[in-house]
Amino acid sequence: MFRAMLWSQWRESRLAMVVLAGIAGAVPLLSLRGAGAVTDPWSSWDLLRATAQWGAAYPILALTAALALAVGAWWPDHRTKHVYALTLPISRVRYLLLRYGAGLTLMLAIAGVLAVSTLVATMRVSLPPLLHAYPAGITIRFFLAGVSAYTILFA
Repeated sequence: MFRAMLWSQWRESRLAMVVLAGIAGAVPLLSLRGAGAVTDPWSSWDLLRATAQWGAAYPILALTAALALAVGAWWPDHRTKHVYALTLPISRVRYLLLRYGAGLTLMLAIAGVLAVSTLVATMRVSLPPLLHAYPAGITIRFFLAGVSAYTILFA
């Protein structure tokens, strides 16, 4: 049953998913695009400034992904006036949990693309000794922001 819900939600939001996954893959790479080997501690400020300018893109991307997934979750039901959903032999609570879980799975896919992209972006840059990159932290924060927004918009 979960696979059918996931397929239904993927079918309705696949174009938005592909675009959002592409943007999620591009943002970390674009934020570090001019950065090479940073050896001078004073030039690390330029790197921090460049990444801070792109920092606002992550919550906007998480909100956009949550909106697209929330709309994609309910669009098939609205189109059929909830007749199919009401005739299923499962409880409404289980139906809601399956729909919600399908959206979380798709959000996890976008976060996975972001995780790969942040790992590639941080491997390309040589950082000075006291400056650290946290690609997993960015991905986890993105996913939690997306889940929070998706939960609100799903309801």
